[in-house]
Amino acid sequence: MFSCASNPWERLNMAQSIAVVSINHGMKLEPYSMDDKGNPYRDDEAGKQQVGLSEMAALGKGFLQKGGLKKGFEAAKDAVGDRAKRGQNTMANLKAHADKIHGLTLQAVSGAGYDSRQWDDVEDWFDLKKMGKKTKKLCQKTNANIVMAVDGHIGVVKETKKMKGLGGLINLDIGATTGAADYTLIARYNMFVADEEGYIGKRHFRINSGITKQSDKGLPEFTAEDFQVIYNKLSKKMKSLLKESKMMG
Repeated sequence: MFSCASNPWERLNMAQSIAVVSINHGMKLEPYSMDDKGNPYRDDEAGKQQVGLSEMAALGKGFLQKGGLKKGFEAAKDAVGDRAKRGQNTMANLKAHADKIHGLTLQAVSGAGYDSRQWDDVEDWFDLKKMGKKTKKLCQKTNANIVMAVDGHIGVVKETKKMKGLGGLINLDIGATTGAADYTLIARYNMFVADEEGYIGKRHFRINSGITKQSDKGLPEFTAEDFQVIYNKLSKKMKSLLKESKMMG
């Protein structure tokens, strides 16, 4: 009776070798917001770009300076340039991080005690769940008991500044007028596994970097060191899961 209700993940536990066959990583920071319970959720509305309040503020400040309209437009142009530069630096750091995910996964596999099998075309996405019995061919080509695919993205939770007081009678959305907001770096990853019998399942990795930056000039710059925090936490979670599976086997 118990054998009929066996857990498919036991097939991973009994495996000796794993081939990482596919990596898919988002190349933009996905917009997130926080729900009433403090949980982040995907929010496309939060990611819509508008004329930044910082640019409008720079324009108004420039009007008050000597030079009037011309000075105001120059100030606004500088603010736009600063925003673009921050975005370019962040995207470069994100790409560098994404390029490391394949190596990170291989290290997690080897570090857990599995034999790691080489596969060169990891940029081709394999939906292991939809492949069905075709995963048998992948296992044979890679000479591995298990084939693995990983996808994921990094996001930013934006929370506008609010002022509360008088027992809740005052609840002003300061960010709506000043553009002030907190931006927290998070990540979402999925690990998919299959063997010759077919799809086994997936595991989720949810990561809060703990890095929050304040800005009234739009999305702040996230550095290589910030993305390294995501890398370290993901590596630890992957290794922990795989080591647990290996020990159970």
